[in-house]
Amino acid sequence: MKYLWDKYQEFGNKSEAANRMALYNQLIKQGKTHLEAAFYARDMMDFSMQGSFGSIRMVAQVVPFFNARVQGLYKLGRDGIIPTGRVVYNTITGKEIEQSDKKKATSFSIVTGAVALASMALYLGFKDDEEFQKREAWDRDNFWWFKLPGMEYAVRI
Repeated sequence: MKYLWDKYQEFGNKSEAANRMALYNQLIKQGKTHLEAAFYARDMMDFSMQGSFGSIRMVAQVVPFFNARVQGLYKLGRDGIIPTGRVVYNTITGKEIEQSDKKKATSFSIVTGAVALASMALYLGFKDDEEFQKREAWDRDNFWWFKLPGMEYAVRI
């Protein structure tokens, strides 16, 4: 049994390393330094990052994928919401806008705008659909449902 567990762990480590290496190589080709590329490759999903609040650290050790969820929310704020807020604030107050904030705010706005438009289009397309309305609220709220002739398809959001 230990052998199988070790092989499973080895496979997981290799697949994680492959994603990090692909990002590293992509960033090097874009002209980033070794240090920058290595930092971003590690930052992609840094499993050692757990914060300092004791109860959150305990929950992260017990609840599967909790740490990944918290990290995702942290990165959403760090690389999306906060830079966008700074760009808006600096635009209103006439202060200088940093290029990195502007780039992050632009990317964040494009992605959130596309998701919002897709969500509104699906809502308008299915708001009167009887089968869609029969679905439970959690099902409608967590998936984008598409109906094609003879089948339904769900995308988790």
